[in-house]
Amino acid sequence: MIIMSIPPANTTSAVIVKCTLDVSDLVRPVAYCVWQTNSLFQLCNIKVRTTILKKGLTDRSAPVRKECLKMLKDEWLSKYSNGDPVALLKFLNVETYESVGETVMEILLQDGSVTIQDDQGIRLFLSLGHETEEGQRLTK
Repeated sequence: MIIMSIPPANTTSAVIVKCTLDVSDLVRPVAYCVWQTNSLFQLCNIKVRTTILKKGLTDRSAPVRKECLKMLKDEWLSKYSNGDPVALLKFLNVETYESVGETVMEILLQDGSVTIQDDQGIRLFLSLGHETEEGQRLTK
């Protein structure tokens, strides 16, 4: 496949992104593999990252979903976020791309890549009455 010979660069990242949306079930998983192998994470903006994740994680083809999840876990979560799901969500700008953040966390939780400890649950967070960044108090 031609996509496997495309070098990673700002000028070629758009071509690789386009291949993640290809109609062929054979091209799309290879595009995610190329994306991961060449560490294109740093070459793209947040909108491109979220588009790639949303499309890949919800793709009709199991091999595409598998490659996208592998990229998400091995590169984006482990390498760029040091295993911290909160840092990953910041990379994805979940304030703007909320649905992508929900999809990512749901899939990572289902996969067992991220676990919630008793002291990290949202219910506990809310019950303690934490404040938001805007200074508003959160309550139950």
